[in-house]
Amino acid sequence: MDIEGFLQHLGTCQKQIDNLINRVLPIKVGAVAKAHFQENFILGGFVNNGLQAWKPSKRTLSGKKSALSNYKTLLSSRNHLYSSIAYIPGSGMVKIVNPVEYAAVHNEGATFVVKPRQQVIHFNRKGRFSRDNKKASYAQKVNIGSHSVTIPKRHFI
Repeated sequence: MDIEGFLQHLGTCQKQIDNLINRVLPIKVGAVAKAHFQENFILGGFVNNGLQAWKPSKRTLSGKKSALSNYKTLLSSRNHLYSSIAYIPGSGMVKIVNPVEYAAVHNEGATFVVKPRQQVIHFNRKGRFSRDNKKASYAQKVNIGSHSVTIPKRHFI
C-alpha cells in the first residue's frame, strides 16, 4: 500500500468514524439510557453505584387490597411517567427527556403551599363521605385551612 492508498483508506475510515459518532452511537446510547432509567421504576429506586431506594408512597403502605395499592411507587395502570421517558439523538450527543409536567417534581422533590379554600363535602345516609354526588343524602360546606404538601425526592433520571 502506497501513501495515496493509505490516505484514501484513512479518509473512508474517517467517514465511518464520523457516521458512528454522529448517527449510530447516539441512538444506541439513548436506547440503553432509556432502558436504564425505566429499570429504576421497576426496581423502586435510582441505580447508581448501588440501589438508592425511594421512600414508599402512602398508597402502597395503606394495607388496602385495592388494585391501586398493588402498584409500585411512581407506577400506575397507565405508567404515564414511566413510558414518557424518551431520548433525542443529536450530532455526537443524546438528550434524555421526560416531557410530563410533573416529572421534575417527582425527580427532584418539592413542597407546595395549598391556599385556604371552601369546599362542599357530600355524605351518604350513614354519614360516610360520598364521592358520588347523586347518591349523597346531604352536603356540608367546610373551610379547609392553608397547609403544605411535600412530595419526596424520587430520583429516576
